[in-house]
Amino acid sequence: MKNSSIRVPYDWSGLTVGQLQEATSNLTDRVHVVSSMTKWKKENVEALPAKVVLSAYQKCKECLDRKPTMLHKAFFFQDTKHHFIRNWDELSTAEYVDLETYAEEPIKNAHFLLNILYRPEEGGQLILYDGPKGAEKFKKIPADVIGAAFLFFYQNGEKYKANFRRFLLKVEGAKAYQNIMGGTTHSTSAREKTQQK
Repeated sequence: MKNSSIRVPYDWSGLTVGQLQEATSNLTDRVHVVSSMTKWKKENVEALPAKVVLSAYQKCKECLDRKPTMLHKAFFFQDTKHHFIRNWDELSTAEYVDLETYAEEPIKNAHFLLNILYRPEEGGQLILYDGPKGAEKFKKIPADVIGAAFLFFYQNGEKYKANFRRFLLKVEGAKAYQNIMGGTTHSTSAREKTQQK
């Protein structure tokens, strides 16, 4: 192979979401990571000198470590403007459940998360979330969009988890109190409290 120089993206903006997902699916395999992030075929990477592959692999790891910090409020993709969720209160229960489920493996499910977090605009209106069927297209957008969205979602997710834990403790505490009191609460009338069960 005459030209053995490999161009590695500097940061996530040089990768697509699909490339990021592929590269991070097996970070210990140098050839796999380099091939995924550079669009070189695996057999061509394997044919390179080990020193070149190692150097490219190290640059790939540096690229992955340069996580984006800017939240994209909107971006254009396939001639359509996509907007980040404007009002969290408008999310349905199904959307919250999907977000929580997909967030368990955020890189693997990045395209599904983007499908929920970013809505396409049509005629000045945002199109509602319609399940995972539109997610595949998000594998082709620059990975820095999902990186910043993850950062935002992670920070808010941590607050959400803390609040949810407090809520569950209150609910569990109330249940335990009810069990101890035999189903009575502070609002149970005196007659009901003294009736035999």
